[in-house]
Amino acid sequence: MQTSTYSSPQHHPLFLHAAPQGPGWPRGSFFLRGKQREIRVQDVAQVLPALAEAEQAAKHGAWVALMLAYEAAPAFDRAFRVHRAPEFPLLWAGLYERAESLSLGRAMQEAEVMETVSSPWSAQVSRQAYERAVAEIHDLIRQGEAYQVNYTIPFTNSWSRDAGEHPWAWFAAKARIQGAGFQAYFPLGSHSLLSFSPELFFSLRRDLIETRPMKGTSLRGRWLEEDLARREALAASEKNRAENVMIVDLLRNDLGRVARTGSVEPGPLYQVEPYPSVLQMTSTIKARLRTGLSLQEVFGALFPCGSVTGAPKIRAMEIINQVEPGPRRAYCGAMGYLEPGGNAVFNVPIRTVILDHHQEGNSQAVFSVGGGVVHDSTSQGEYEEIGVKMGFLTDTRPDFQLMEAMLLRDGEYFLLSQHMERLRASAQYLCFAFSEDKTRQALAKLAANRTTGRYKVRLLLERQGRVTVEAADISGGWEKRIKVGLCPWPVDSQDPFLFHKTTRREVYDRAQQEWPELDDVILVNGQGEITESCRANVVVKLGDKLITPPRGSGLLAGTYRQALLERGVIEEDTVSKETFLASEKRWLINSVRRWLVIGHVVV
Repeated sequence: MQTSTYSSPQHHPLFLHAAPQGPGWPRGSFFLRGKQREIRVQDVAQVLPALAEAEQAAKHGAWVALMLAYEAAPAFDRAFRVHRAPEFPLLWAGLYERAESLSLGRAMQEAEVMETVSSPWSAQVSRQAYERAVAEIHDLIRQGEAYQVNYTIPFTNSWSRDAGEHPWAWFAAKARIQGAGFQAYFPLGSHSLLSFSPELFFSLRRDLIETRPMKGTSLRGRWLEEDLARREALAASEKNRAENVMIVDLLRNDLGRVARTGSVEPGPLYQVEPYPSVLQMTSTIKARLRTGLSLQEVFGALFPCGSVTGAPKIRAMEIINQVEPGPRRAYCGAMGYLEPGGNAVFNVPIRTVILDHHQEGNSQAVFSVGGGVVHDSTSQGEYEEIGVKMGFLTDTRPDFQLMEAMLLRDGEYFLLSQHMERLRASAQYLCFAFSEDKTRQALAKLAANRTTGRYKVRLLLERQGRVTVEAADISGGWEKRIKVGLCPWPVDSQDPFLFHKTTRREVYDRAQQEWPELDDVILVNGQGEITESCRANVVVKLGDKLITPPRGSGLLAGTYRQALLERGVIEEDTVSKETFLASEKRWLINSVRRWLVIGHVVV
């Protein structure tokens, strides 16, 4: 694969591996160039010949980007029931001369763009219709018709082409934040496919095939320790394990149709992978293919992936056809590539936006989402899971950096180990690359020229691991007695960004705009509990105790706060707004300015 100087990939199939700590496209991020021709099929009878044509092109040296729609399934088995998708290709393949590696960071320079899908996504199935469909599926499961049915519903939005933004730029900006390993952008002319998928359908290396179905979802914790506890709970969940093992068994059987006898082996099972808004359970199955098999035969055994149909597959697809309102198109089909020689990798296009460009001026954006319904599923739980899975799509905030602010005094950093531990924990939680050695080296280099005086040092960590540091001289001191205001609106204590120090400061900036003439603003959550200020933690004196609000109220756990807790100087307890206002003494604390007396509170 060639390495290129940067060229915009907006008109080319693009594959992004944006998961620095997880699985992804084996070749990293790249796009295909030098288009030779394309294959577009809308008749199910032409799917298999077109697939064979694409495979032959790869064997003769072409790079092939390939998409199979979910509705192509009857080409492999006439028993599969699907909706018609008359305006969407069942198979699309682009044949290219070469692949060029892509610097993700460089691509992002062009992708810092405004949000062109900014209105709310509109569900095309009402809540009542959704609940009726789940009830119908439950009835069929009780009758023994199926064990699991993957029921999905579409959401729509409009894409404004008047904004002048190309879809790939919006895709690249979202993809970096999503951080999934199997993301792909396909420009089909009539449609654009923006797949933010974390799920591997299969990879094929000579005769070794690997599949990694994804089944089992949980909401993330808000900080690392809470998140790790939720990962353990998901991994141990009997319900999620049962759903996962159903699909593992289905795929083992599917692979058995094309594998050498005795070669099908489960890899790691029930592995939990973190993504920005969700935790996902995955399992791996590997096998050795029989000699001489075609790509058509591999797809014939596996397509569509069992994780997006249910079990048994034929009956589950009949039920899906019965309860879902229309075609899935690329969603839940396959998107990927063939290398020259025939090696291949395909994702399962979940979390995939389909842009339909047939309309004048605006394009329609469709995003479908759902989950596996089993006997003990509830419509409430399944619908809540839909909201969790849509979280990254409705987050319109830009990408961000992790940040630490620390005191450098006479060449020595105050609480340096604690700052490094907090940064490491946030990097792990948010899937940032982080090297403590390189970070300490950058800090040491800055401190070498500042052996006297006091400095506030600001450290920024980018998603790919780049560190920058800067220092501001604060030797002149600061006011020790300050005026603060109470924020008139509540913060959301479930917002994970309250628990990590980042450059995303919209909540704090908005609060400070309420009282621009004051030194700081005290935040309050929806339960009427004091959390923190925009720059520091809060301490109040109650009797003979010094109390600071607990982390769960919705706050950044400051390093100085943690040091004082460990020494027994302060204790954690909830602090109501009324208690705060009535307390004998009040302070703000952080590692740079230590203790600041709150002299006056404006309500």
